[in-house]
Amino acid sequence: MTKKTFLIAAVLTAVVGLTFGFTTTASAFSASSYPAGYTSACTCHGPAATNPVATLNSNNGTTAMYTVSSGGTEWAVFNGVTRLAWHLGDGGQFSVPVGGTYTLYAVLGDPLVHSSQQGLGKTTVIPVAPHFTITATAGSNGSISPAGSLSATKGADVTYTFTPDTGYHVAAVTVDSAPVGGVASYTFTNVQIAHTIAVTFAPGAVSTYKITATAGDHGGINPAGDKQLAAGGSIVYTMQPAQGYRVATITVDGVSLPPTSTAGSAICSQGWYTFLNVVEPHTISVTFKLNLAGWFTVTPYAGEHGQIWMAQQTVLASDTAPAIVSCSIIPDAGYHVATLIVDGAPVTPATWYNFSNVRAGHSIAATFALDLLHFNITATAGAHGAISHAGSMVCTQGTDVTYTFTPDSGYHVAAVTVGGSSVAVASSYTFTNLQAAQTIAVTFEADPPLHFTIAASAGANGGISPVGSLSATQGTDVTYTFTPSSGYHVAAVTVDGSSVAVASSYTFTNVQAVHTIAVTFSRSAKISTALSFKSSPYTSYRGHKFVFTGKISPSSMRTGTRITIWIRKSGQAWRKLGTVYTNMYDNYSYTLYNGSRAHGKYYVRSKYAGNSVYASCYSPYKTVYIK
Repeated sequence: MTKKTFLIAAVLTAVVGLTFGFTTTASAFSASSYPAGYTSACTCHGPAATNPVATLNSNNGTTAMYTVSSGGTEWAVFNGVTRLAWHLGDGGQFSVPVGGTYTLYAVLGDPLVHSSQQGLGKTTVIPVAPHFTITATAGSNGSISPAGSLSATKGADVTYTFTPDTGYHVAAVTVDSAPVGGVASYTFTNVQIAHTIAVTFAPGAVSTYKITATAGDHGGINPAGDKQLAAGGSIVYTMQPAQGYRVATITVDGVSLPPTSTAGSAICSQGWYTFLNVVEPHTISVTFKLNLAGWFTVTPYAGEHGQIWMAQQTVLASDTAPAIVSCSIIPDAGYHVATLIVDGAPVTPATWYNFSNVRAGHSIAATFALDLLHFNITATAGAHGAISHAGSMVCTQGTDVTYTFTPDSGYHVAAVTVGGSSVAVASSYTFTNLQAAQTIAVTFEADPPLHFTIAASAGANGGISPVGSLSATQGTDVTYTFTPSSGYHVAAVTVDGSSVAVASSYTFTNVQAVHTIAVTFSRSAKISTALSFKSSPYTSYRGHKFVFTGKISPSSMRTGTRITIWIRKSGQAWRKLGTVYTNMYDNYSYTLYNGSRAHGKYYVRSKYAGNSVYASCYSPYKTVYIK
């Protein structure tokens, strides 16, 4: 079988049904497998060859389709270094997105075996979105905007508004010579051909009626929404199915109409509807359904390190036989499918995708990424602290992994080692762009002791030791002693502003904060006790008595100062005998009756209870004997 005979058989097989494996329709698309073009001279076809010719078949503003005449040779079309389509022999078609720049090469040899190819000629193909002229005119007593000729891009929407002069109204609007009624504006939607629009105006105001137009999914109606139409006017509604769809039903004032009809004030044809001589409100709605028949193309785009392969790129769908296009997404070794985008929307990355029940053109794009490895990070922590993710953790190549260190109370991070080497001490460490297995270890040590200042002060007539400011180590005990001057005593002690018990010293235990301590002193009273006896000194008999006399100083103390008398037998505790009061001369006396007191040695002393100025005190004791 010759190459041309095989080509014809393969094309016929593709039209009847989808059959995989025929080289006439199979395509493999890759951004890295092919050279930037075929530029070497050809000798076997003569010194020169005619450049291949690409004839535009269709351009919908998004995709352009071309038929190729290559002078009998094979051909291939490239976008930069990416081959988009090829054909064995003259003829064939290719489709490319509008807006790009493409190179069409005539090729000697099988385009699949690039080592035997030689360039015969090339042609640059630059498809652009087509433009169509819309011509707008307005009669007297009003205006149209925009006015004159306008170049509209294919597929664009263009709106015209009509502005009557004062005292006038829109009388009639015609679009492509067909009346559309006395509307205030008109929109050309999805412009596909050249158009004309004209408006005229009439004096005075006119009655208007509302016409409400709605469209279902997969298409639109023009004009859409609410329109106010002058009484007696006419308006044309155009049904605009989306690509791959067609009009299913048209409903006017709640009544479904057949595809083609003429009923008094209305004309309905496939794709448009006209209200004539409007004298009441109306509603119109349209629905759409799939256009089940036609040729449809699936356009692939593959990034570096992979390709998209399909047995047939362009398929024929009929009303009874839906078409299927299966795509194999093939990563290079060591790579995987990173993203998969179908008709502009991302889907789950996979190595296979089916377009089932194809009723429109589609696109599929894939990108590829390097397969990622996984590495272990082993983390350990010493005593008195912890590390996050302790132990062994599996991490993905290229990721960032952060470890945090948490010392126990009273401890801090002492050292951090990564891979056996010391790194800066911090509260955390991050492995960035992980590319290998790692280890991390952290140790902790006790915080150095803190120091707190204790400020000590003493009032007049005494001292405190140590005096002034002292730096005390945290947790230690610090003792302060108070030394009154002669004739004085400790009057008050305050610690951190609060009074504490009067004593000769004060100890701060387990210092944990700053402190203050202050001591003041007061003059001390003096008291003396004398013994006078009616019999021999220091000795008395049972039934007799002792007379004690004494004096308290200073003499400035008031009369009636209370003095208590205390006695203690040898080997026993002191106990109170009684109370006396000083006279005007600061003297006092007390008579001790022996009564039935036991024989023995006794000690006697007096006590001054003290006041706000003078501290309490005891006199020296006296020794007496009872026989």
